[in-house]
Amino acid sequence: MEYNDCGKIVQTHGIKGEVKVKTDSSFVDERFKVGATLYIKSNKGYKPLVVKSHRSMLNYELVSFEGLESIDDVMPYLSKILYAEKDKNLLKENEHFYSDLIDLNVSYFNNIVGKVIRIDALPQCDYLIIKLEKDEKEKMVPLLDEFIDSIDDENKVIYITDMEGLL
Repeated sequence: MEYNDCGKIVQTHGIKGEVKVKTDSSFVDERFKVGATLYIKSNKGYKPLVVKSHRSMLNYELVSFEGLESIDDVMPYLSKILYAEKDKNLLKENEHFYSDLIDLNVSYFNNIVGKVIRIDALPQCDYLIIKLEKDEKEKMVPLLDEFIDSIDDENKVIYITDMEGLL
């Protein structure tokens, strides 16, 4: 089974086991709906946590889990990453999970110039962070249709628009 990072527990909220989760998931309603199963990675694999309640507040998701009824129960989970099972059915045509884009080669003017090392979510848009092969510098490319020609899943290549000066 494959998992996707869907948020990080950053703080407790109150004394009844609710936690604040910082997420950049596009599927908040599906991931955090009551009854959904999320996972915490441990030495023994992935431990399931079933969502008992969910609500949004400012830039956080407030979540409680079945069986975790107090602040003492959730303290061991602070700073832990929450994972969800990868569900391709959540994606529309030509959409990708960000985790699937990491380590893809990047083609610019029909030459492989580097690899995607991470994706940064900034207020204006999300950016591919590309490590260039020639000088090991990192470059940012907006993850927008105007800058991405196509993504070839089979050959693991992202084709960047041939735009002089972009990289």
